[in-house]
Amino acid sequence: DINDNVEFFGKIKPQLAAGQDTGRDLICVTDWLAARIIRLGWAQKLDASNLPHAFANVSAQFRSPDWDPGRAYSYPWTGIPTVIAYNKKATGGRKVDSVTQLLDDPKLKGRVSFLSEMRDTVGMTLLDQGKDPGKFSDADFDGAIGRLQKAVDKKQIRRFTGNDYTADLSKGDIAACVAWAGDVIQLQADNPDIE
Repeated sequence: DINDNVEFFGKIKPQLAAGQDTGRDLICVTDWLAARIIRLGWAQKLDASNLPHAFANVSAQFRSPDWDPGRAYSYPWTGIPTVIAYNKKATGGRKVDSVTQLLDDPKLKGRVSFLSEMRDTVGMTLLDQGKDPGKFSDADFDGAIGRLQKAVDKKQIRRFTGNDYTADLSKGDIAACVAWAGDVIQLQADNPDIE
């Protein structure tokens, strides 16, 4: 029931802030939200003796993030790349392979979605502008936001979504979007028009 991180945090924040049980033993969220929950003191420390293989199976580069040194509260599940996806039927067979196309192609107007996950949407926009999403300036960030806002203002982008973009893409209601690769692979199993 996690559509996007912000929406989910809004659901569980009142319970966690009040020290109440959320009804979940484990949650799988993006690293920045895990970091926030840990920083707020709302995560329970993991008992490593009950997880003998977990730490051993985590690649060295993921063993001690600055927000959870030694993985006391969290373990990574998977890394899923952000990609551009499209429905071939909805695009008339045309390939969509750039953020520039999503933001500027008049044939896609009103049939584009971007992720509500800012790190992915802004990151992809920065990459499209030749910027490194890991090292960007305030001006670079403002430029990416401005570019997205311009597309919103001219109605190129229909909406920003969490995981709920998948049904729209599969049906062709959204012709193309910024998506997560894992979702795209799952959609392709049922719909050969998804690229």
